[in-house]
Amino acid sequence: MVRIPDKNLGYQGADDDMPRIVHCIFCGKQIEPGTGLMYVKNDGSILWFCSSKCYKNYLKLRRDPRKYKWTLKYSRIR
Repeated sequence: MVRIPDKNLGYQGADDDMPRIVHCIFCGKQIEPGTGLMYVKNDGSILWFCSSKCYKNYLKLRRDPRKYKWTLKYSRIR
C-alpha cells in the first residue's frame, strides 16, 4: 500500500484498512464489523445500534438507557 501525504492529517490510508469498532448508543455493547444499524441524523451525527430493540427504545420510544438493567449504562451508574 502506498502512503499518500496529506497536508492536514499527516499520512492518509494507514488506518483505513482496519474495520472500526463501534459501540451501541443505547446499550453500550460492542458492535462487530458488518453488523448493526447506522442511523444518520439530519445534523450529520451518526448513531450506531446493535439491534432493532435498541433502535426502537432510543428513537421511537425515547427511553433512557440508564433505567434498564440489561444495558451497560445502567451498571455504570448504580
